[in-house]
Amino acid sequence: MSLFQFPSIAHPQKYGYAFDTSAWSSSSETSGYFRQFETYGDGLVRHSCDWTVTFDYLTDYLASMAEAMLASPELIGAVGSMFRSPVDEETMAFAASVVFRESDKDWTKRRYYSKSLRKIGNRTKEHDKRYQEITHYQDGSCASMLRVILSDYSSGLERYLTVEAVRLWAVAQKNGPSYGEGWPEYFAGEWGKNNDLRNGVYCCRSIAEASRLRQSAEGVLGNYRERLAASANVSALAS
Repeated sequence: MSLFQFPSIAHPQKYGYAFDTSAWSSSSETSGYFRQFETYGDGLVRHSCDWTVTFDYLTDYLASMAEAMLASPELIGAVGSMFRSPVDEETMAFAASVVFRESDKDWTKRRYYSKSLRKIGNRTKEHDKRYQEITHYQDGSCASMLRVILSDYSSGLERYLTVEAVRLWAVAQKNGPSYGEGWPEYFAGEWGKNNDLRNGVYCCRSIAEASRLRQSAEGVLGNYRERLAASANVSALAS
């Protein structure tokens, strides 16, 4: 179990934040591990029980967490994997290919899709639990892709990261949607608020990736030093 506490950047006189892997929530707008509590300006002393960070506070939570990550390699290790994209390009491409046809209205010609197998099958897959029926809701749009990709058990953070991954994937495609056309947006499409939230995710993800790359570089350098030392020992024994 891990517990890290850090102050709020936007509300330092009112709230404190925590990342607590012992916390659990059956449903959360963000993540059950993301916690918030009252401090009444008393540092990080808790003057209330904590609760799950709501989506409205997620931007400040992520910015505050990113600042805490800069000073805590342990926190980076605890949260870093949470900010990796929850969906790969192959899955997104498959989700975009799941499109309802007029012939699917005919019971004998219904088709079914499997996200896990990335396959589309005919009516023989009707009772295969890995497959779901293609309905008129599947039209290849961003919203349709999200219906294919997301599960009922996805956390709020996972849903948000998936929306962002789909958004970036769609804009990179030839003849993809133009800005403002079918974009899944939060905060009623308010550009500034959405941009701040994306930046919060970007900061946490970048800090975690920088730490991973540094550890990788340190490992390479360590191996190089070990090989030099081993070579020197062999030369000394031979002389």
